[in-house]
Amino acid sequence: MPEGRFGSRNSVFYQTEDLSPNRGLQFQSGRLYAGARLPVWRPASMGQVLRLNVPIRTAGEYRIHFVARLDRNGGRAGVRFDGEPAELTTDTTAIELYRPYRTLLRNFTLQPRELGEGTHTLEFVFDGTNEGVDRPELGIDFVWVQEVR
Repeated sequence: MPEGRFGSRNSVFYQTEDLSPNRGLQFQSGRLYAGARLPVWRPASMGQVLRLNVPIRTAGEYRIHFVARLDRNGGRAGVRFDGEPAELTTDTTAIELYRPYRTLLRNFTLQPRELGEGTHTLEFVFDGTNEGVDRPELGIDFVWVQEVR
């Protein structure tokens, strides 16, 4: 399980399954994943949304991070935060999780933002996949909320 140290100091970590009201998540086992299991979302159609409810304990400036699996079944998704396109630190508002020859985890980070206390929404909007992928997947291992100090 992840810990808030060094570059992740001032952080709180949440398992994806604890943030999702979507009961359609499935799980895959592996040593690569936090808690040795990965929540996997298999969208059925373009535009389908996976919504995660992210708690913020106190108002302040935060970075929202999420760790996702890249592999041969990975799909594409737009990322929204509180209903608006979320600009990532890579200057995009979307993620591409397809990697044909290997499986790895990658950290994605939203630009820092002021957030009020309460529940906020992080959403993934399915936007397709590469040719040859019959059953696209988005594996979101965990979300971490880091206070900017």
